[in-house]
Amino acid sequence: MPKKASKKSLSAADGLAVAIQTEIEGFEFYKIAAGKSKDEGAKKMFESLAADEVRHRDMLNDQYQLIIQGKDFKPFRKPPKSRFKVKSPVFSREFLESKKKKNFEMSALSIGIMLEQNAIDFYRQQKESSKDPKTKKFFHELAIWEGEHLRALIAQKRFLQRAIFDEARFEPF
Repeated sequence: MPKKASKKSLSAADGLAVAIQTEIEGFEFYKIAAGKSKDEGAKKMFESLAADEVRHRDMLNDQYQLIIQGKDFKPFRKPPKSRFKVKSPVFSREFLESKKKKNFEMSALSIGIMLEQNAIDFYRQQKESSKDPKTKKFFHELAIWEGEHLRALIAQKRFLQRAIFDEARFEPF
């Protein structure tokens, strides 16, 4: 997402356009990550995140259509919970115990975390800079929405990082 766009208040329509583009970019990234992952659990996680991004894009596009027609936001309805669960790690025991390099999966998790955090930061900035209460509420809800992915990705990264450290007999602290 462009830095200039995130530093100033955008109209609701322009903010939604940026949000839609962000979801498209997230989908493309997660689709590539799923295709390149060496672990079936990680592949499914990235596929689930990609599917979530498509649903998010569609919901945002519906809102965008209303706004450009001069209508108000529809009451925000959160999308169905992500099918990606974080209670247990998605990485298979075989993958974690293998001598395969896990660099791609770790990098993909890090990039996913960055994408989700950037989206949250953008939505929060749009909320703070908007003067319209409905727009403020909408962008607030979007920040919360993306927080689900962020928390899930952080949990999986920590788990994978711990497994990598254990394998290498490395204790960073």
